[in-house]
Amino acid sequence: MRKKLIFGILLLLLGIIIFSSADRTYAYAEEIESPYPEIEGREVSPREEGPTRRESTKASFDMYGSFGTVILTDLETGDQKIYNKLSLQPELTIGKFGFGLNLEFYFDENSNLRKEDWTWSKTIEKIWYARYGYKYEPVYVYLGGFKDVTLGHGLIIAHYTNMLHYPDIKKVGFELDLDRGTHGFESFFSNLVRAEIYGGRVYYRPFYNSYVPLLPRLGVGFTCVTDQDPDAKRSTEDDQVTVLGGDLDLPLLEHPVISILSYIDFAQMSLGKKYTEYNTPPSLDGGKGWALGFMGGILVGISYRLEFRRLEYNFIPSYFDSYYEVDRKEDKASGIPATRKPIKIGPYVELAYDILNKITLSASFENYNHDPTNIYPHLRASMRVHPSLLMDKFSLLFSYDKRNADTWEDLIKVKGPNSILTMEVGYHVAPHIALVIIHRQTFDANGKPTKRTTMECRVHF
Repeated sequence: MRKKLIFGILLLLLGIIIFSSADRTYAYAEEIESPYPEIEGREVSPREEGPTRRESTKASFDMYGSFGTVILTDLETGDQKIYNKLSLQPELTIGKFGFGLNLEFYFDENSNLRKEDWTWSKTIEKIWYARYGYKYEPVYVYLGGFKDVTLGHGLIIAHYTNMLHYPDIKKVGFELDLDRGTHGFESFFSNLVRAEIYGGRVYYRPFYNSYVPLLPRLGVGFTCVTDQDPDAKRSTEDDQVTVLGGDLDLPLLEHPVISILSYIDFAQMSLGKKYTEYNTPPSLDGGKGWALGFMGGILVGISYRLEFRRLEYNFIPSYFDSYYEVDRKEDKASGIPATRKPIKIGPYVELAYDILNKITLSASFENYNHDPTNIYPHLRASMRVHPSLLMDKFSLLFSYDKRNADTWEDLIKVKGPNSILTMEVGYHVAPHIALVIIHRQTFDANGKPTKRTTMECRVHF
């Protein structure tokens, strides 16, 4: 039965290749959205810009992949084992429809295929994504792994991904967005197999048919996101976490040279009894946060976000973020304090610059006047260099993450505590094959580094 499943998938791939061979589009691996979440070096994507779109309505087929060595953990026993991995990601686009598979083959030291990955119950996990439309279009439907989910302006959920534990844990999520002009909604479910994290935003444009300048663009929104079972144990009662809030937004300027979206956000936390009554010490429920900001684009390739925030001590901005799949199992909500004060006030800034699709620079900065958590100021920065600038042979990625810097000198001091320095160097040995070295460093209080280097080969067909 397992052999029939694998054989059927290979036949499907062959059919897709034959069907789309009349109009085939090739691209380098680093130009295609990877199914893996990208934490460091995350680029800014303003709401009104949306993702890059394929303008052609013709069918196109892409396939890329990689091979290397990985360590997988048995979720029941906790045992770890080394496997050789072959990964293939075929992608078919026909007009507004898109479909991608994520096929991974793990071989042990005896070249035996790991059989538990190829059963009928695992079939849905082979879906990378299936979609109709693109984010911020009138109709958008998405099924698969999330790389980046943000609702509204991000005060409640920003850059959430359900693939942080991939490939040990594979989740198939669902997104459905609808924009009818006068009203609409955004929604998501992190896992269709098991109810976990879900939410949505509904919005209304009360003056959509008005002829008064700017008024038709004014929107009023309401957002609610819930984690129904943070510790993944049904036996734990009243451990749900909900964050809900409202917002106003108004596009002030929409022009090819510059776009400006102004907004005001409010959010409040709602915690289960596990945290407010059974926790020691108990967390204080009802923490509130406010944000006033602007976001948009400047010229070609520049995007930005400027926010001023006022946060009660028992409120966490962007509670559902890119690290949440890790934080939720470490009982993130139990760390919420039992007091509203001190109230934290400060800026949050994001900036990205794409230079002719050759070099991408991005950075974010966050700081508050009261920070007992010893996280802020927090700086993230990255630079990505396209192979076309390096003789079509090399690609580069640098990223820097710094937390808890006491002074501006500490903030830009690379070799210091709370620093993460990452570098990826890719060598393209052939048009569709790249050898990539990934080097990551962290540092102790004396600046002594802890280094980790891995290497993999990425293949694009």
